[in-house]
Order: sequence, then C-alpha cells, then structure tokens
Amino acid sequence: MPRKKASNSPREAFFHLTLFTSLYIWTWALGALLFQFTNIAFPLPSESANDFFGEIRAATASIVAAFPVFLLMQHIIRREMEKDPGLGISPIRRWLTYLTLFVAVAILLTDLIFLVLRLLEGDLTSRFLLKAVITGSLAGGVVLHYMKELRVGESEKSSVPCFLSPVQLKGLLIGLIGVSVAGAIYVSGGPVKARYLAQDQQRVKDLRSIYYDVDRFYQSEGRLPTELDELDKSPATFIDNKKDLITGKPYGYAVVDGNTFQLSSDFHLPSPKRESSQGSRSYYGASDDSFWNHGAGNHTFTIKVATKKKN
Repeated sequence: MPRKKASNSPREAFFHLTLFTSLYIWTWALGALLFQFTNIAFPLPSESANDFFGEIRAATASIVAAFPVFLLMQHIIRREMEKDPGLGISPIRRWLTYLTLFVAVAILLTDLIFLVLRLLEGDLTSRFLLKAVITGSLAGGVVLHYMKELRVGESEKSSVPCFLSPVQLKGLLIGLIGVSVAGAIYVSGGPVKARYLAQDQQRVKDLRSIYYDVDRFYQSEGRLPTELDELDKSPATFIDNKKDLITGKPYGYAVVDGNTFQLSSDFHLPSPKRESSQGSRSYYGASDDSFWNHGAGNHTFTIKVATKKKN
C-alpha cells in the first residue's frame, strides 16, 4: 500500500489558518459570554446587570460571526481529507493543532493554579469557582478534541477515548452555542432595546448640554432665559440640539422661579438601574449621572442653579 503523502499547499494553509482563527475567536467569546452570565448571577454589591450588556453584545457578535465559519472550514477540510488522506499528516495542520493544544494546556494549568491558590487562601467563592469550571471545560474540550483530531489521517481509529460520536459532539456544541446566544439576547434585550437605550442616552446628553448652557447664561446675566432661543445669541451658550433628533419634537423648557427651571423629554425606556445619589437635586446634583435617571414616557427634570455670588 502506498504511503500517504503530506500536502503543504497555500490553499490548505488558508483553510487551516481560517479554521483555527475562527476557533480562537468563538471559544474566547463563548467563555466571555458565560463569564458575564456568571457576573449577573453572582454580582458584586456595586454591580448591576446593565454593566455587562456591552460585553455580552460583543461576545455574542463574535460567536455569531466566527462559529459558522469554523463549522464551514471544518466541513471543507474533512471533505478534502476524504479525497486526499495526505492532508491528515500535513505539517501545517499538525503545527497549528499542537500550537492550539499548547495554548489550551497553558490555560488549564493557569486555571488550576488560581483555583488551588483561592482554595488555600479560603476565598473560593461561587462566582470564581463557576468561572474556573467554565475555563477548564472549554480548554479541556479543546485538548480532548484535538488530541483525537491528530489521529485522523494517521489511523482509522483514535486511541483517545470519546464518549460521543462526531455527529453527537457537533450537535452538542451547536446546542450550547444556540442556548448561549439565545440567553444573551434575552438578558441584554436584543437589538431593539439596545437602539432604544442609545436614543434615550442621546436625549439625556442633549438635556445635560442644555442645562450647562442655561447655567452659563445665568452666571453671566444673573437671570434665567425666558426661552431656549435666547441662548443662541452668544457663542458661549449656543445650543446644538434643542430638538429630539429622533422625533424632531422640541425639548421642554420652563422657568419655575428666579433660579429654578425645568427640562423635559420623552423616553422609550426607564434608565438602567444604578445607585442613586443621596440628597436634593441641587446644582451639583444635576452634574451627577444619577440625577438624570428617568422612567419611560415623558419625564421632567427640575433643576436649581447655583445662586450667583455677589462681589
């Protein structure tokens, strides 16, 4: 029987480099996503679920982009190996596989070191333990899979034990990815909620800008403007956005007394829950992020500017 001849073509290099690059991306993203789920399940006193939505969306996008590419490249490579068994012992494939195994083993060792260290320090919390299990499971899965993959092309049977068939393993992996992505969309609210939050944040940004311009006008003139158009007379107090950029509706402005005024706008959603500042909504309070917390629908902010000091 003729010996298998190893292949070393640029085409093969492209397939394997794409395969392993997509592998690194989606495994890292899956770990990051599961980490954020852990943070939400076991939050620190200063944390809320809203703090992790950005990382959840980034990880989800990475998985959705990279995982299908990984499956496609794996299918193409297996099909090519059926046509040319020499691909199974190609230097490119073996080098990249051993490099991946080295990285996975290094992660496993690091994970084990930190796990033992936390145990010895008596600080083995549920949050840390779950993250250690996630890291170990992902890295260990990569090690077992690619130890088995190294035997493909060299022999008909693998000496590495595997309790699942390739089809079952692939189905399990797709199921895990699907559940994780669905969970991410459910927790973060999906693209519609993200768009509404971004629009509400822009409204708050506009209102804060108006507040600062009104305050500068008061400190300069010693009075509040009767209407927002009065601020446009000076470059120092010119307002860029007096209207909602989404709806085109003007922001509400009303003078309450000599140094108190109100700003109002419509919002899609309530503000993300955060720790609110204590005390009254004073001049300094309006400079704080928590002052601008709002509910869904129309919300009015009553602001009292600092009284101008007399010389």
